[in-house]
Amino acid sequence: MTTSEHPPGPWQQDWHYIVAPDPNGVHPDIYIAEIAEEDTDGRIAPPEQREANGRLIVAGPALLAACRMVIDRWEQGDLAEAARACQDAVALATAGNPPWGIDFEAERQRKAAPALLAALVELIDREDIDSIIATPTMKRVRAAIAEATAGSVPAKMTAPPPAVSQPYSVLLLYPDYLDDSGHETYYAFVEAGDPLAAIAIAQQQAAEAQVAGIDDPTDFAPLLVTQGHHYGEPLFNK
Repeated sequence: MTTSEHPPGPWQQDWHYIVAPDPNGVHPDIYIAEIAEEDTDGRIAPPEQREANGRLIVAGPALLAACRMVIDRWEQGDLAEAARACQDAVALATAGNPPWGIDFEAERQRKAAPALLAALVELIDREDIDSIIATPTMKRVRAAIAEATAGSVPAKMTAPPPAVSQPYSVLLLYPDYLDDSGHETYYAFVEAGDPLAAIAIAQQQAAEAQVAGIDDPTDFAPLLVTQGHHYGEPLFNK
């Protein structure tokens, strides 16, 4: 180890100290950082953040190794092992509760909301609407529209134009229960209006391509979404 390198992992937290194996073998471990618990000027994090800070520091070597693996595997054309290393490192840094932030279903509903609202407004403007839909249902429809528009419905609402389809390349990670299929990643080329739609189409495509039935296409975890069809990338269904 040179003076410019960090001590090798695994790092651990010992009370409010972060320790690492002694690379020189003199001690069982060495102190490399301290989570401050007091300061004369009060410049310390609250207790719950101190605990999270310690976890993040401890996970440092694993996070760095995972990032290096991503770079290496990208060049080799297989990100599956690197993705799992990233998952393990993030779990270590977050005490097993990684904040994966994308709720695909909620995002799809959010994108569809303007078109749904326009359709409802157009529906209640029909002269014969009361003879088509029962009054209690219409009351709920009108209440929903009022809530969505703060009680002020525009005289004429039109649905936003559909998103123009664009080419996307989507890299998916096979679910663990399909690891024996011989493949770890699925690379799909799709046409979609946005990245979220591209992921959904690619997941459905991956599910349909399997010999064994897949109950839930979302079991294929998205690793990468790029605009365009990148046929030249070395990522074909490894």
